[in-house]
Amino acid sequence: VYRYLNNQYIFIASTTNTSYLHTNLQAGLEYCYAVTGINSSGEGPYSNIACEIPKDAPSPPQSLNISVGDGVLNLSWQAPITDGGSPIIEYRIYIKLAGSSYPKISYTTTSSSIRNYSYRGAIPGSTYCFVVTARNSFVESSYSNEVCAKAGTKPGQFEIQILDTGESFIRLSWSCIRSPEFIYCTGGYPITHYKLYRSTDAVNYSLIASPNIANYVDYDVASNTIYYYKISAVNQLGLEGPLSNPVATTTKLGEVSFNTYRLWGWISRKLETKPEMVAYYNGHLAWKLDFGTPQYIRYLRFSFDVGDFGYLKIVCPDSNFVTSTYLTISGTKIIPIGKTCSKIYMIPQGDIEFWCELPVRVSNNYDDLCKGIKNILGTITINNLSWLAVPRGYPITIKGNYPISMILHKDFYGTWFVGSNLDDARAYK
Repeated sequence: VYRYLNNQYIFIASTTNTSYLHTNLQAGLEYCYAVTGINSSGEGPYSNIACEIPKDAPSPPQSLNISVGDGVLNLSWQAPITDGGSPIIEYRIYIKLAGSSYPKISYTTTSSSIRNYSYRGAIPGSTYCFVVTARNSFVESSYSNEVCAKAGTKPGQFEIQILDTGESFIRLSWSCIRSPEFIYCTGGYPITHYKLYRSTDAVNYSLIASPNIANYVDYDVASNTIYYYKISAVNQLGLEGPLSNPVATTTKLGEVSFNTYRLWGWISRKLETKPEMVAYYNGHLAWKLDFGTPQYIRYLRFSFDVGDFGYLKIVCPDSNFVTSTYLTISGTKIIPIGKTCSKIYMIPQGDIEFWCELPVRVSNNYDDLCKGIKNILGTITINNLSWLAVPRGYPITIKGNYPISMILHKDFYGTWFVGSNLDDARAYK
């Protein structure tokens, strides 16, 4: 038996049979042969030349890789180094759960031109393993390298809550709507951070923060403004879950101001916070703002007139905050507070005239009236509503938008006013 190679006959074996098995050949490489016969007279001529390409299984696919997407496991691989002497006709993908065995007859196929596959039947949080084989016209290759990954998806929906609202802050927190169902909430992978979106019109939202804990305090807010918020979660895969339903809150006014109506000599109050107008603090007559529960106060704003000299001491006992501001020019003053207070005391010193808002009206709501200081001799009554008069007969200006009847009881000087018709602004002593 001769191998015919490069126009030469190369002896490889002799046999008394009419067949011969040539082994250890390279698959896919053409081999050509000729034979001769030998008797007692010698060797005969070469036979015709016969050629054939040996067939074998392909080598396994190369570099199998896996990546995790939203509800999908993506595979990709490279072609085998050899096709076993016959073109690759398909690839077979074998799937198993981690810790189990690969099925022998259950697999998914792709054509020879496609070297990727997306598996969409995975349960988030479960780990799956894969191998791939190549098959030619004759036989299937051995397994490729194995790859395993935990399936995942985007996180579930969260709900956001407003914990507290001040004048210059909004405190928020959030949680998964189906907590403690871990897989739904996380998508099978840990939450790395959240995305907090904010709007002032409930239509146009913008990302304002990406905290990695489930609460946030938004300090970048203006007072007396409505804000809307939505939250979403982002897991380790970089997948962002759906936005929450919006929540809304309005920041507090957070400032103290009074103007337009005045009581001379001492101090009046702002109506919006419903404070006691006059209170004693450390032995001094003072105006007390009582917020009930602690609130963050950014600043205090007030209007005033001064005589030759005056100043105002401002005290927030909760935060041990004390400051004094000199009032030398009549007008409006803004005093930074920047503290959380349940009460603020304002202690006037010197000749200071403060203003407060007070539309005079017929009402039984005493809290709507602007009151002066305590320990005054006279009392002014409007339709059974009264406030204490100021000392020394200083004038009190009263404005009415419609005729009302007024009875002035005896004042410092002993003068009586009865049945006065207040159809315009009048001043009385």
